[in-house]
Amino acid sequence: MREDEIPVKITETEARSKSNMHRIERLERDSEVLYKIATSVEILATKQSHLANAIVEVDKKVTALEKIPSRRWRTLVDKVIGALTGLIIGYLANSVFFS
Repeated sequence: MREDEIPVKITETEARSKSNMHRIERLERDSEVLYKIATSVEILATKQSHLANAIVEVDKKVTALEKIPSRRWRTLVDKVIGALTGLIIGYLANSVFFS
């Protein structure tokens, strides 16, 4: 390399260095943005997990509430059958003993 080429190479190297510094700064900003996005996604995933657990609990409660009317209906039917059976037995006993 000749002595007259050295200043040109230094100037080219400095220009490339400035260009690289701008690129590095832009990459650092992009990296920060990606870190914030990754953190946000992690927070959302955690909240979604908690929400899924809450939905499971609500589903269990709704299922239990849905069973209440059917239990009440069965209890009512049992009582009606018991009352009708009592009436029939009473009627038969009345007709057998008092006829």
